[in-house]
Amino acid sequence: MAGKRSFVGQVSDDETKLAISLNVSKFKPDELKVNIDGRTLTVEVKQEVKEGSSYTARSFLRQWTVPKGVDADQIQFTLTENGHLTIEVPKPKPTITSRSIPIQKAIDQPTVKSS
Repeated sequence: MAGKRSFVGQVSDDETKLAISLNVSKFKPDELKVNIDGRTLTVEVKQEVKEGSSYTARSFLRQWTVPKGVDADQIQFTLTENGHLTIEVPKPKPTITSRSIPIQKAIDQPTVKSS
């Protein structure tokens, strides 16, 4: 990212979801790129402005590791009118690792002696 300015972001992580909010109000929607590769969620922003003989470029890249088992199709991305990008990553429900197994009563069979 050019300059010393950082883009304000908030991350909240609870049992049901990972929520990320970024202020991208200085950028146009077509300058935003969101990608998920494996468990890595990436937000990349690139902006190039040419005015006469002046040229300005700014960019930033943020990455997060999403929880194991996340379905990428369930991730929701929302860009508000005032330039806040919100990403909600629903966490998978935990699988049940223990259960009760009923015990069946065995019927005693008479023993057959071989001759």
